[in-house]
Amino acid sequence: MKLYKKMFIGIVLKLFAFITNAQSWAEMSQAQKNVAILSHAMSFKNGTYGGQCKVWVRNVVMKVSGKDLPATDNSPYDYRWLSSANVIKKTITQPGLMSAGDIVQMKLLSNGIPHTAIVIGVYQGAPGYISFIDSNWFGYKGADYVERVYTHTMTIPEFTKKVGTKYTVYNIK
Repeated sequence: MKLYKKMFIGIVLKLFAFITNAQSWAEMSQAQKNVAILSHAMSFKNGTYGGQCKVWVRNVVMKVSGKDLPATDNSPYDYRWLSSANVIKKTITQPGLMSAGDIVQMKLLSNGIPHTAIVIGVYQGAPGYISFIDSNWFGYKGADYVERVYTHTMTIPEFTKKVGTKYTVYNIK
């Protein structure tokens, strides 16, 4: 898994080199916007204080785009966001179709707690892997991980076991 994580990070950083010109956010393609978001997220070292997951993702997005994330739908414990002019809800039929820089709002089946993360990349080979960067991931044990930024990788079957279909994927317009 570590090889895949290094591969994803290397690809993202190389892609970011292509969009570092003075393009405004509005002039960028969606792929360039995703790479810009992911590149800024990846500038945080593992263990950096990030606060709550959605707050950290909001701060990353605001820094590179100037756009805010919408509120969570229905209650703070949902996996969907309210409609917003700042986001595009992607139609993803399976987790392996996520892309680098996508923002995922998910609800953990084990405790009903929502979580927000940024996709680093997806490896399609069997069994398939998804890598994320986020803050305050509940999958880690111990106080050292509370409200800290980390990258982590899981198989697609592990992701499905943790969240089922309770996830929504977004891009920032």
